[in-house]
Amino acid sequence: MNKIRKLIRTKWLTLLVLITTVLLFIITIKNYLDQYAMIDGYNFSDFRVVYFDIQTCTGISMLIFPLILIAIVIDRWHQLFKNGNIKNYLTRVSYKKLKRKILSSLALISLLYPAILVIYLIISLILSAGGIEHLTRADFDIVFNYNLYKNFILYFFLHSILLYIAGFTTSQFALLFLNKVKSKILTVVFSYCAYFLTSFLLAYGIDVLMQMFFEININSSYIDYFQIWYPRADINYGLYLVSNIIFCSVLSLVIMKMYKKKEKVLMTNEKEMV
Repeated sequence: MNKIRKLIRTKWLTLLVLITTVLLFIITIKNYLDQYAMIDGYNFSDFRVVYFDIQTCTGISMLIFPLILIAIVIDRWHQLFKNGNIKNYLTRVSYKKLKRKILSSLALISLLYPAILVIYLIISLILSAGGIEHLTRADFDIVFNYNLYKNFILYFFLHSILLYIAGFTTSQFALLFLNKVKSKILTVVFSYCAYFLTSFLLAYGIDVLMQMFFEININSSYIDYFQIWYPRADINYGLYLVSNIIFCSVLSLVIMKMYKKKEKVLMTNEKEMV
């Protein structure tokens, strides 16, 4: 009983976000049933069609999933950086090993994003009873891109990789404030705000600025994290992957510079900034 109480006391944020994740799944499936499956005469016997429809019902979840990911990272590492605990920790573990552990945990936590797709797929198989049809282009292009439908396995694989990269990028925003903000809640808030503002500027700000000052239209949708959950009929997934890898790499370089020197990290940790 004491162990359970300790777990709740120390990992309450992770427990909260996991409950939230389950609720989001329930809301998504309910939206799907209300909007699609309950339509009279609607054909949902092909699991691929069901899968695409469920993705379009993600709705507000696409804004909450990043918050969940950031919260899990912060709940995992906040205690170490709080009140100078990291200084005592580094007397037992090398700084290099600590950085590897943090990186490994981010890589593991980021699996949450593709795991969500796997759950969507399992739900789709259950709702459609594993059905497979052979719809024509005329039947399918009304709603989704026919190429995604015909090459579903490749699409699912590429989308999973894309979301994993997006998840790893998102999780890194927590490290921007983890060593500077002492309050766990404020760390979550600042990290998520940084993620949201950065995503917004990348998705819309660049295009607006280029049009305002240079009258040049560019397609910034290749870094649009708000649309990354949806099946994109108008997107080049190869370019989408490359652009997100570049963004992830740039953010990783910023994080590496912030945490490069042990002495600088410890000095920053000692300052009560919030």
